Amino acid sequence: MKKEALLTVNSYTVNHLTQRAEDYDLWCKLLSKNFKIYNLDIPLLYYRESFFSIKKRKYKYRLQEAKLKFYWMRKEKVSIHHYLYAIKPLFVGLIPMRIMNIYKRKI
Repeated sequence: MKKEALLTVNSYTVNHLTQRAEDYDLWCKLLSKNFKIYNLDIPLLYYRESFFSIKKRKYKYRLQEAKLKFYWMRKEKVSIHHYLYAIKPLFVGLIPMRIMNIYKRKI
């Protein structure tokens, strides 16, 4: 991304609401200022996730993520059916780690 885009939205916001979700907040700030965001068709990075990296995702961070998503959805006045996206991390956090590990290995 261009430096001017980051400067326009005052870069990353670090506070209790954006904890462990700073990127999502930055993307929302960029979109709210009418910047275009695109996904690349090619992977730029490969990394491995172990059972322990999945285990360290604490539920309190999933709550923070949901709160941040609700904040931006209210702020941007998105339609109500998009709110399911905000509660997804809460449901994923309820899946037992053993089942989640099996799912991740199959992907």
